[in-house]
Amino acid sequence: MNANERRTSKEEAMAIKAEVDYQRLNKSFTDVTFIVGPPQHSKKYVGHRVLLAMTSPVFETMFYGDMADKSKYIRIADVAPIGFENLLRYAYTDSLNLNSVEDAMLTAYAAKKYLLPQLLRECLTYIEHNIGPATACVVFEFAHVLNSQQLVLQAMNLIDRQTVNVVTNKSFAHVQSSTVEFVANRKYLNLNTEYTLFSSIINWALAEARRRSIDQDDWMAIRLILSENEILGAIRFLAMSQEEFARAVAKTSSTIQSGASPIGGAGADSLSMAGNDGNSQETNDTNYSDTNQPAMAGGVSGDDLNNNKRPSAAAAAQTYKVNPSDPNCLLNDREQRAIFLNLILGADVAELPPTISSSSQIREAPPEYFTLKRFRSSSNIATTTTTTRTIKSIASKFQCLSENVFIVGLTIPIRLDASSYANRTPKFECHLKFTTRTTTGSSSSAPAGAIGQQQRNPATGGSSQLVNELAASVQQQDSSGLPSGATLLMDTIDESLHISIARDKDCLVRLKRPILIRMGNINELTLNFQTYALDEDIVALRTPKLRSANFSEQTDGENISWLFFKTSMIEFSELHYYY
Repeated sequence: MNANERRTSKEEAMAIKAEVDYQRLNKSFTDVTFIVGPPQHSKKYVGHRVLLAMTSPVFETMFYGDMADKSKYIRIADVAPIGFENLLRYAYTDSLNLNSVEDAMLTAYAAKKYLLPQLLRECLTYIEHNIGPATACVVFEFAHVLNSQQLVLQAMNLIDRQTVNVVTNKSFAHVQSSTVEFVANRKYLNLNTEYTLFSSIINWALAEARRRSIDQDDWMAIRLILSENEILGAIRFLAMSQEEFARAVAKTSSTIQSGASPIGGAGADSLSMAGNDGNSQETNDTNYSDTNQPAMAGGVSGDDLNNNKRPSAAAAAQTYKVNPSDPNCLLNDREQRAIFLNLILGADVAELPPTISSSSQIREAPPEYFTLKRFRSSSNIATTTTTTRTIKSIASKFQCLSENVFIVGLTIPIRLDASSYANRTPKFECHLKFTTRTTTGSSSSAPAGAIGQQQRNPATGGSSQLVNELAASVQQQDSSGLPSGATLLMDTIDESLHISIARDKDCLVRLKRPILIRMGNINELTLNFQTYALDEDIVALRTPKLRSANFSEQTDGENISWLFFKTSMIEFSELHYYY
């Protein structure tokens, strides 16, 4: 068939599809009606059983299986109308019209339920191209249960690098508690101040209280909400300035005396001046030279502050004591005292309760990726080289013992020979294989990133119920039925890659998509060269030490523990990862 014939055939097929869809829209020859969505928001759609059965195996079983539904009306309460409408359009015309990320997620849910993988891929591609700060968190939840590693990593990067835009967006108030916990516990976040994160978390907790019909002025109840997950304990109060912490206390106290701070009798201005240690912009910009300033509560005078005298712990505790007449606060008396003392007098002055984070480090944006170097320095690389004619594969077998991480790149110890005069960059095709195994009964066999406890209906536009139902289906699919302790193959990846060989550095292998490394699983990465006749001026660097049969090496990178096992092949020199 030549090009013109193929073009004509395609045009005829499109014309037939358009005609069939026209018949559906005009309800001509239709023999089934779907009532989609919950009763209060349902819509009716019509279709042709034969065509839908040809499109989806689920519809085929529904209409023509042994337990076929012969009724003219079929109710589908767990799918959003917009998602089902897009599914019908795709089934009839092979076209997709998505207007938002939420539409794409609702359509992806319908595609997964009715086993339309191509439609599901197109929805995920749309989400990848249109995800933004307003949708980063809900996409993070959605991608976990769909096991879309690319989407999970993309959402994580948005959360980490555009944190302020993510947490201050109004959509953050509607995310699930597990997502708030994830954000609050991130080591790297692009924040100007910890107070921004704290304020957004409090706004989420107040919205959650409304959803649960809890009094928003009951700060003890708000604290219980934040304590259900590790949220309150992840907030770095010691990374705030004194003024910001005073504002945090005022924001989370129900009764404040007029003109006074909730901390003793000292107002926010006094707190800004306390210690005069340069942490407050107001202290730096104002010359407090009035020697007649009155003493504050407890005897810390204005002279002491002007002369940069550091108040004693006892005086500071008396000055910034919590108002005992107002017990309805998010932080109790002991917690507020300890935090203020450490902010004023320096870290470790007062013992912090176990409910408060001891970290005073200001969070910053993360690097593009983290690097685990398999060899501590270049001195551990042998000076003798071996031609790659004898090397067909490069492999590493390892475990990650403390975190789930994504592998995003690799380096292999292959370079151009330093004595070579070739002015070119050799390129080769390789094949990457990845397998990960676990033992049944281990915690690592469960799907990573279990999402949420809140129940909301996807048919009305909410995303949490959608995520929870997908999570339930994934958990059912993961039930292996194998005896405890049996080895279970969890995932495999097999893809082709192209690499370029450089003279002065190890060869970088960029992955087409990230590889999820689950904590505790045994993972094997193997890179096979497609050609066995590599050039003479390409060499491989080997590690110098001999390894016994039981050799293993535990390496700490970014406080993550890795365990590498003995292999007879050359190993990857670096793993590039993100977590």
